Amino acid sequence: MFCPECGATDVEMIDGICKNCFLKKFQLMEIPENISVTICKHCNAKLEEGKWKDECIPEEEIIYRALERNIKISDLAKNEEIELKIDQMRGTIAECYVEAVATVLGEEVVETHTPDVKLNYSVCPDCSKRNAGYYEAVIQLRADDRELKEEEMEKAEEIIHRTLEKQFKKDKLAYIPQVAKLKEGNDYYIGSLKTAKKVVEHLKEEFGGTTKESPRLISEDKSTGKGLYRIWIALRLPKFVKEDFVKYNSGIYQINDVDGNRIQVINLENQDKIALKWREYDSIEKIEHLEGIHHIKISKFTSDS
Repeated sequence: MFCPECGATDVEMIDGICKNCFLKKFQLMEIPENISVTICKHCNAKLEEGKWKDECIPEEEIIYRALERNIKISDLAKNEEIELKIDQMRGTIAECYVEAVATVLGEEVVETHTPDVKLNYSVCPDCSKRNAGYYEAVIQLRADDRELKEEEMEKAEEIIHRTLEKQFKKDKLAYIPQVAKLKEGNDYYIGSLKTAKKVVEHLKEEFGGTTKESPRLISEDKSTGKGLYRIWIALRLPKFVKEDFVKYNSGIYQINDVDGNRIQVINLENQDKIALKWREYDSIEKIEHLEGIHHIKISKFTSDS
């Protein structure tokens, strides 16, 4: 057999021609000359197949990923190595260099391409909502039958911002577009209902208290006919704080600690510590006037001495 391309005889034939001629025509890598990527100008999320994903990635990384996604290597290639390089940025166009090295039919093949990656800037739906001050929930922080203490407000702010910072990694609507400071407490407007519930969960873990959700119809989705709601979540911190005196089941107690799991009290008669469940909250009466309370504690210590 001979090669119809070069006339060589007694050589290995591939697809009707000799290996040398085959490798001369062989295309190791396919990649478009022009690649286009749509990204959000605020968070760098990219639009793929109608969905926004991978936010907060540097533009350089977006370009490299676009190159990788568009490279197709021949099935004949073995031990391939690919080098990607951005030669220069020309406005929104990245002029790139791609080199592939692989073993094909026992021979080393090197192939280079110089594609362009164009960045098209847009705004993703989440960033559009953020810019418009969009919110899905309002957390109303209050105290039951008393004013919030300054230290409670400061601790709550710390918990809220820490939770939002953590949630933002997976929820771009984990932000506060507005805070309304009222005499009775603060209203925190939260972009995401899911994050608002996470914030309330962490506040309750710290302070305890009771919650009530109130949905409010704001509009109707014209495409589905379903109502669109915002949720107001009222978190009421307990009517008592640490060291307050309370009455429970005819006994007199002092609050020792409060959190989301229990209300720990000290029996003033015998100094026993008791953990009360939150379902018993309505049965606990705060004592505003302390006449006789100190006498109970003093008499206990006197009888022990």
